[in-house]
Amino acid sequence: MSSKKNKFRLTRFILLKLSFIFRFLAKFRRPAKRLLIIKIDAIGDYILFRNYLEVLHKSERFKDYEIELLGNDSWKDLTWQYDSNLISKYWFINERWLLVHPVNVLKLGISLFKRRYEFVLHPTYSRTLLANGLSALASGKETIAFRSNHEIHPRYKKQTDRFYSTLLDLPEGIFHEYERNHNYFSQILNNPNLPWVELSLPVRETARSGIVIFPGSSDHKRNWQEEKFAELIQRLLDASAEKIILTGGRAEVALSCSIMGRLPEATRLVDQTGDTTLPKLVDLVSQARFVISNDTSVVHIAAACKTPVICIQGGGHFERFTPYSEKLLNRPICVYEKMPCYNCNWECQFQTFINDPYPCISSVNIDAVWKEVNKLLELTSTADNKNPTEYINTSLELSQKITPKSLHKISIITVTLNAARHLERCIKSILSYNNLNIEFIIWDGGSVDGTLDIIKKYEKHISFWKSEKDSGVYDAMNKAVKVATGDWIYFLGADDALLEGTELIVSKFQHPHTIYYGDISYSGQRMIREAYNSYRLANENICHQAIFYPRHVFDLYQYDLKYPIAADWVLNMKLWSDKRFKFEYHPFVIADFSDSGISSMNKDVKFYEDQLSVLRNTLGLWVYLRIWFRKSFK
Repeated sequence: MSSKKNKFRLTRFILLKLSFIFRFLAKFRRPAKRLLIIKIDAIGDYILFRNYLEVLHKSERFKDYEIELLGNDSWKDLTWQYDSNLISKYWFINERWLLVHPVNVLKLGISLFKRRYEFVLHPTYSRTLLANGLSALASGKETIAFRSNHEIHPRYKKQTDRFYSTLLDLPEGIFHEYERNHNYFSQILNNPNLPWVELSLPVRETARSGIVIFPGSSDHKRNWQEEKFAELIQRLLDASAEKIILTGGRAEVALSCSIMGRLPEATRLVDQTGDTTLPKLVDLVSQARFVISNDTSVVHIAAACKTPVICIQGGGHFERFTPYSEKLLNRPICVYEKMPCYNCNWECQFQTFINDPYPCISSVNIDAVWKEVNKLLELTSTADNKNPTEYINTSLELSQKITPKSLHKISIITVTLNAARHLERCIKSILSYNNLNIEFIIWDGGSVDGTLDIIKKYEKHISFWKSEKDSGVYDAMNKAVKVATGDWIYFLGADDALLEGTELIVSKFQHPHTIYYGDISYSGQRMIREAYNSYRLANENICHQAIFYPRHVFDLYQYDLKYPIAADWVLNMKLWSDKRFKFEYHPFVIADFSDSGISSMNKDVKFYEDQLSVLRNTLGLWVYLRIWFRKSFK
């Protein structure tokens, strides 16, 4: 490890310090009519960039220049096959390997320096130390890059900015990589009206058949779960007669084997993982009915081949690569569960086990993916004589019409104990909202007053019910949550009634890490709560009849039974301090609340004994001190 660190330090010295000598010497030579493009990022980046090589080649400014390319070793086969007529000379490198091989960095730097470039173009917005340093070693008369605020190695930004003779400003609102490329070359060519270049690959037209599935990505933690891919493939086998081809590079062999191991043998299911070169993958994608991918590189290839593609994506680079801008044709269909932490650059704030995917990708629901697959199955079944662009855009329009509430299953849990007097009203209020996707669970504590007769009367409308002795209302709620299968959990008391605000707040559900809450009414009189802050939560709880929890809250927490009345208050304070979740208020009346419950008639003595320590551990020092001061001097 120390040897690698020392080698990196030497590489860094060459890139940051020795490059000064190269740039100084370049001042005393006459440049050749030659330009170098430095583009050493991933396969998908190259697909989004490569069409601008032809733009440069045909431009008035550079039509007489030799165009040379310093690229990434991972996509050299694509360059040789599709772009060799545009590039007079190229180098391909492995950035990670080169950073710890200083001698090779120096040799490459000398080779680039000898080419006497007039222009060195570095169009990547997220610049890296190596790309910056090689730009300096190449020592063009003009060296041009973006003035990036998203350096991969920000500690060197002040130094590396000085390597460039011109730093271009990226206008606000341009985020997608394809749009960034367009902006860069429009500035380079001094043409603010540069026409949009269609994303394309020169593939042969052929009859389309087969469904290609690419389950891997550049990082295993960005992979959708194997079991979900297996279930998706099984559904495809059942619903379609198409051949299904599982593909990927050598790094995905184990992943594909695991997926195949979950499926029965089928002659229409073929595993080509590890046997496909990049040009062969392009051919495979270009001939497919459609593609399902977890990796945006394959998504870009499909879009360039005008092949319909479904992208199952997380949020690390949301809108930087996918979804596409409205300005682009052949847009992929993107399926995702948006979270507040999107655009984290894959620096995930959540703690996960080493082999588990990031929450933003694991939360993507298989039914949401299947809806899009089903549409493509229907559209492409009659698309043999149809322009592929037509059914890509048709499917995209259809996918945008899905309403939020049609995707959400709500588990409504009602805990009962001798609740015969009120329960029927509660049940009827829930059944009146038959347009919602509701799973209704009743957990009874051993009633003897006719409650069970009412439950049996409505049994066909109840998803699950059970009657047994418990240790209190929160024990029953903990047990009921374990059998719930909904995306969202909601608790309604047996003496409460659901109101029309439920439909309105459910229509707002978007983020699987957001806890949504609203207002309640008390015996028909609306109680306006408005949005809470931490100090207000320290003084009063959010009524549980007004709050909807994402299901995975209860994968991480349960109600603390030592607080027989205020356990839901303690849970809300814990969630308020948990950075994985956020609370969002909407002014809708969710339920009519009754004061006949135990919490309305008693105080939780244990909670008030522990209140200050709970506050200190959840809502922070400032809130704790304010409450402590008020109690001390009351």
